[in-house]
Amino acid sequence: MQVLILPGLDGQAALRAGFMACLAASCPTECLSYPDHLSGYDDLFPIIKARMAEIDEDFVLIAESFSGPLALRIAQDPPAGLKGIIWVGSFISAPRQLPSWFADFACIAPIHRTPFRQLMNVAGFGPYGSAEARNLCADVLQGLPGKSISARLKKILALRTTPARHPLRMPTIALCADEDRLLHRRTRQVFDDHGIPTELVAGPHFLLQSCPAEIAGRVRRFCDTL
Repeated sequence: MQVLILPGLDGQAALRAGFMACLAASCPTECLSYPDHLSGYDDLFPIIKARMAEIDEDFVLIAESFSGPLALRIAQDPPAGLKGIIWVGSFISAPRQLPSWFADFACIAPIHRTPFRQLMNVAGFGPYGSAEARNLCADVLQGLPGKSISARLKKILALRTTPARHPLRMPTIALCADEDRLLHRRTRQVFDDHGIPTELVAGPHFLLQSCPAEIAGRVRRFCDTL
């Protein structure tokens, strides 16, 4: 069973390398990368759809954080080879109600500098994560265009909760961090409202970076049920 990862806000594969290594022995794993100049969900959806069409075997989709709404859209009209979807530290509606100027802050104070780096450490990792994971996160953030991050944050904040149109036609699960400081606790209820089972994981928002072996084990168990 192949695994395709839709990344978080940074839109790159680098921050998922440790997690992918944990899965490598049992599941061929790929992380899609998003072009920096594309920020909207409508812009990114065709890229994901095109990559899924190229996969010639059964696969599972992992949607991390920012990519949650994209996975929900895919689940409502899945391609033939898609056998299940796992949301990790993710959401399908606005995770918090924040003023629109919050996203503009990513341009005023670029995300790779203080205070955004401090915010990512405190809110994204908390007491979890190795020094290596934290340093890698800082290195990746160093190269991100502030305008791209700001635009993606605006898309997140503009999300609205939509009622479930019909039961999803495949196995799904949402792995939710029990110490997530970025997502509101109502996030789990929205998954429940859409018929998506949730599991609590001991860890912070950056689950793939802080708890790669734990999440890899849960992914393997999910795949074994398909």
